Amino acid sequence: MRKRIDKLNQTIGELTVELKKRKNSCKDKQDHAHVLKKMQSLLTKIQAIKADHPLWGYRRVWAYLRYQRNGLVVGKNTICRIMKENALLVQKTMALRAKRTTSRPKPRAKVPNQYWEQI
Repeated sequence: MRKRIDKLNQTIGELTVELKKRKNSCKDKQDHAHVLKKMQSLLTKIQAIKADHPLWGYRRVWAYLRYQRNGLVVGKNTICRIMKENALLVQKTMALRAKRTTSRPKPRAKVPNQYWEQI
């Protein structure tokens, strides 16, 4: 059993080294540049939508891109991240939230069944 665990740990270590090599390769840097270019074009689309609809959040922007504009396939979290990085998210207004405090305290019985007998 111990030998199996040691062999698995060794295999995991080898895979980690291989992933680090792949991460640092030249091809990955080219792919990264491609992703940055794609994110930049996505940002311009988001900025255009936010100019027309400044109160839309990332979910509505994502739905608009997905279902109204040529069916762009992109994740909600990607849209949220891009909007957060560029300060395009809608700010929450705490003043409009309902207050959750009670107007009067709960009735407390002084003796058993005090309130139930009145019904």
